[in-house]
Amino acid sequence: MNKIINFCIFAALSYSEMKRRTFSPGGIHPPQLKSTAGSRIIAVDAPVSIVLPLGQHIGRGAIPVVGKGDRVEAGQPVAVAGPDGVSAAVHTPFSGRVSAIGQKRDSRGLPVESVSIDVEPGQSVADVDRTLADVGPVGLGDVVKAASDAGIVGLGGAAFPTAFKIGGCNGLAIDTVVINGAECEPVLTCDDAMMRVHPDEIVAGTRLIKSAVGATRVIIGVELNKPEAIFRLQEASAAHGDVSVVGLQTKYPQGGERQLVQAVTGRYIAQGCLPMTVGVVVQNVSTARALYRAMAFGEPLVNRIVTVAGEAIGRPGNYLVPIGMSVAELLGQAGADLDRIDKLVAGGPMMGRVIEYIDGPVTKSMSAVLALSGNDAFRRRVEPCVRCGRCVDVCPNVLEPYLIATYGRLGRVDDAAEAGALMCMECGSCSYVCPSSRPITDMIRVAKYLIRKSRK
Repeated sequence: MNKIINFCIFAALSYSEMKRRTFSPGGIHPPQLKSTAGSRIIAVDAPVSIVLPLGQHIGRGAIPVVGKGDRVEAGQPVAVAGPDGVSAAVHTPFSGRVSAIGQKRDSRGLPVESVSIDVEPGQSVADVDRTLADVGPVGLGDVVKAASDAGIVGLGGAAFPTAFKIGGCNGLAIDTVVINGAECEPVLTCDDAMMRVHPDEIVAGTRLIKSAVGATRVIIGVELNKPEAIFRLQEASAAHGDVSVVGLQTKYPQGGERQLVQAVTGRYIAQGCLPMTVGVVVQNVSTARALYRAMAFGEPLVNRIVTVAGEAIGRPGNYLVPIGMSVAELLGQAGADLDRIDKLVAGGPMMGRVIEYIDGPVTKSMSAVLALSGNDAFRRRVEPCVRCGRCVDVCPNVLEPYLIATYGRLGRVDDAAEAGALMCMECGSCSYVCPSSRPITDMIRVAKYLIRKSRK
């Protein structure tokens, strides 16, 4: 009863903060559509085989350290980070035998170097509960090594290798660790589930990051449409004066690093700069938890929570999924009616990418599988730009999206670069508000591709 009373008091107090805790300028308020909010985490049944792409992260692909026919143990690395440049190791979630090493199609339908494994029967997908361990004082090198050995990448979607992100703080004056629990993208609730179920381990992970980078405080930012998650994190952090949980106005794209840092600290990150330039390092809540598990128990990153939702899904929810399991197998276990699905999306409806190949694997960066049907799966007819300026008003990075999109469509590389194309975070806000249904974000992606291609 006391917990219920405390929760109600918290909700009332948090509502008063709603109008002042957010970012500016720009942003939108799309329907949240978080139908799986509050659902438990469901462990899938182990598949008979998995495919592990060696490039599940930003940077260079991992280098395989196993051969065809080798037997591997659950948690064993099958590929290690390359010696040159940013990279991340890949581990097998199951014991089994390597059936192939070579190119396999990913969920986009593209051939990628992969390790295929036939899974030995009788295994399970489990997130083992353990007593919270005191890892003790840690230095930057300890955390970087643990993140590298475990193959941890940013689980908010970007998949930047965590060892390199935290290691990049070496020698810098970092005073604040900001933990991203905003989960501002519509439909997605995987981070919400993580915060509700594993708040103690998230807080433990945040304090490891704080210790590593020499910061003095941790701020966990969570949007106010996740009241139970905020309450659980506040309970878990109550004994730690260096950790605070901040409720944020529900606004998209608040999960962007620049936007989140401004919302929780009031600090403005200049265009083209990183949070480190204002004394901040940012990590996702699920990444923080994975780091804690790696340091406390030596666990590699071999599974993640995936939101599976859509009208054609018989059992929508948040699933604990082994990396490498096929999207088709996941959909089958979620009770999907494939005949009713008109489009599949990996990630959220704003920033996700279309799944072209259903037998492609779930990867470390795949936060959701959305099954869209009917009108939700198709765009409206594209019409001429009416010069309304709405795309400019909502851009969180203060760009002129319509102009960059035009340059991208016309192939005017230098003009696109000068207009700030590379500063676009591809949040999709401009396309969302366009009354003419113009594919603004898509054309900006083209512009960015052409710019990078011209600079190679």
